[in-house]
Amino acid sequence: MPVHCSAGVRAVDSTCDGSDSRPRNGLRPVNRPLRVALLSHLASPAAPTGAERCLAEIALGLVRRGHRVAAVAPGKWALAEALQGAGVRVETVPGRPCWLTYWEPRPWPVVAAKWLRYAWPQPGARRLHRFLAELKDNCRIVGSRCPRCRRVLVPPRNVCGECFAPMEEFVPLTGKGTVETFTVLSFGFVDPDTGQQKPVPYTWAFIRLDGADNTFNHFLEETDPARIRVGMRVEAVFEDQRRGHLLDIRHFRSIEE
Repeated sequence: MPVHCSAGVRAVDSTCDGSDSRPRNGLRPVNRPLRVALLSHLASPAAPTGAERCLAEIALGLVRRGHRVAAVAPGKWALAEALQGAGVRVETVPGRPCWLTYWEPRPWPVVAAKWLRYAWPQPGARRLHRFLAELKDNCRIVGSRCPRCRRVLVPPRNVCGECFAPMEEFVPLTGKGTVETFTVLSFGFVDPDTGQQKPVPYTWAFIRLDGADNTFNHFLEETDPARIRVGMRVEAVFEDQRRGHLLDIRHFRSIEE
């Protein structure tokens, strides 16, 4: 049955139960259909971003091969009707971003956008969940400490990149740090997190947080290059309304110490 799709998603002829053995759009269905969940942290209600359209194309391609597919997004989605019409199950988790730790129930393996398959749950995802929960609930940045080399990395890691030891210990940080390098951007583009035009200029910086052994990337409040320098001290400013997202940190502002 022809499916008339909108919002930039191509139409396909498909079902998702894998019962039809005929080739679909030139692709023969697989012998062992997978149950696949594609998770998006974006949910544009009007104009979907390129990332959302890419995820939708992956979902439709999987359905076309006979796999059973669910697309999970954090709210009302412009692409939902088109995907449902093509045989994709669409789930929403209103009001919060969909990271790997957030989808309930959990019967589906997770397939990332680059076709990497992961077992559920992912240890790294649990650490990310703790990091985001600390931002939302406590306005606090946490890292993880390696039990061997004692390096502290932020955001928390599953395994130390230097000695490959599991990193189980969480370390709270002050939210203050030092700018190691930065760039001020003055060209406009569509923000992939919001689907809206990004206000310019804005400053993106690599910040070494006090107590951490790596840099943390985020926005600076200051946008005048003449007033920004390497070595400048900054501290995190948090949003009043937080949602368990990296952008719960509004930006880093300069401080005098």
